[in-house]
Amino acid sequence: MCDPGCERPPTYRCRFFRVHIYIPAVKRILPHTLSPLTHSESNVYIERLQSAMSTPEIPAKAPMVLVIGSGLTGPVIAILLQKKGYSPVVFEKYTENADIGTTIALMSNGTKVLGVADREMMEEVYKRSRLVEAIYELNGKNEVLGGNEDLRNYHAKFGGHPFGWQRTDFRLTLIRQLAKHGIEFHEGWTLEKLVEGENSVTAYFNGGRTAVGDFVIGCDGANSVVRRTILEDFHKAENPHAVYSGTTHWAGFSPVPEGWNDPPCFRHIYATGSHVVCYPFTNTEISWGVTLRIPEPSKKDWRTYAPEETARLIKDLLPIAEKAGFQPNILKMLEETTRLIKFGSYDLVNELTPAQWHSNRLVLMGDSAHPSGVSLGQGANMSLGDCYALYEQLPDLTMGDRDFIARLKQLDTTLPAIFQKYAEKRQPITVALVKGARAQSFVRTDEDWEARDHRLKTSWETGVAKQGLEDICNEPFPGAVPPVTV
Repeated sequence: MCDPGCERPPTYRCRFFRVHIYIPAVKRILPHTLSPLTHSESNVYIERLQSAMSTPEIPAKAPMVLVIGSGLTGPVIAILLQKKGYSPVVFEKYTENADIGTTIALMSNGTKVLGVADREMMEEVYKRSRLVEAIYELNGKNEVLGGNEDLRNYHAKFGGHPFGWQRTDFRLTLIRQLAKHGIEFHEGWTLEKLVEGENSVTAYFNGGRTAVGDFVIGCDGANSVVRRTILEDFHKAENPHAVYSGTTHWAGFSPVPEGWNDPPCFRHIYATGSHVVCYPFTNTEISWGVTLRIPEPSKKDWRTYAPEETARLIKDLLPIAEKAGFQPNILKMLEETTRLIKFGSYDLVNELTPAQWHSNRLVLMGDSAHPSGVSLGQGANMSLGDCYALYEQLPDLTMGDRDFIARLKQLDTTLPAIFQKYAEKRQPITVALVKGARAQSFVRTDEDWEARDHRLKTSWETGVAKQGLEDICNEPFPGAVPPVTV
């Protein structure tokens, strides 16, 4: 610390870092590692600091990235960005103890990205979730149209095990990983507005709070504030909001029906005007989601129901499911529901072009860019694919050689091109997945049902469906090992 009467602000040294130009960022993130300098030491450090700052090759700080949302995409992209030398900060409108949603299912294309972010985290997820070994497609009469029982080998083949896990537990695990990596996380911060400047972005949150970053990643879901800002302020586009798609989802937990754990599997069951997806997330519990066409939704009913309300809601759902053609085993699964959530599915009026995924300093990923319903079964996987694709495009800014200095200088001018290249890679993939799922999930007549059954059965018999699944699992990079350049 300076001598009494000295007007110079206190100067700090970090016991863990030798590059003193980074001290302001270190002090903000790790204040417990800092100790005051004596007056004589201060003079020496200031001379060295001034010398370093007079050399243009030495950067003042790592780029600050504001990540909006912590459902799944936010924590993963934050960890990936930190690996490349960025300083991410994650903001979430919910609190840590919020009980959100039902479960989440990942295929190999999603789990392999967890492994790239943090191998130990992926192994922990495997231990605490329910690994899935097969996938089947059935009709409402419980007739198997086709399937793949080779999912148990997908870890070796594609780099990740398929699994199901309770969403709240998964989210809390990811938040703990942020703390492990020393990444700032703010809960209870609801984004209200973004103002994009020439060299930075200012985010305005509830309670009059603000944050400033070099760029912003929008992982804030179907009703994204980041997307609205990009479309309204940058592209001057109409209809920036997602609208109700005409489908409502009922999702719940039930005991695993007899025989459904041998092997543990994903089941997609198609009936008239409805669709069911279900999979185990523990040894004894199954998660299910029923998608129905409901033209006039009642949004006040979109919520998590208390146990005493669940029986009444399921009683209303059962005749609808029976009329759609679902067999007794499905009806029994619904009847034994222990947890129930009801929510609507949102679509964009017009799918976003790659250019609309970003502005100069704002970029979208996950449901912010491509909202999808539970009938797809690929929403989380697509989001993680987005994480990897952006991570792949952003330059490595970890300290190590003089090239990193040049990359840091170029970042401001190259961000829009980086975002565009990322969007051009991901947009066609996500559009194809969402459109394909919607096309086969719903039929209105028995004739359409029969035609769809024939189409799905033929697809499995000819190997087209299996190849399509493997093509999906070969994203966002082929095989089990990411390119060494990333």
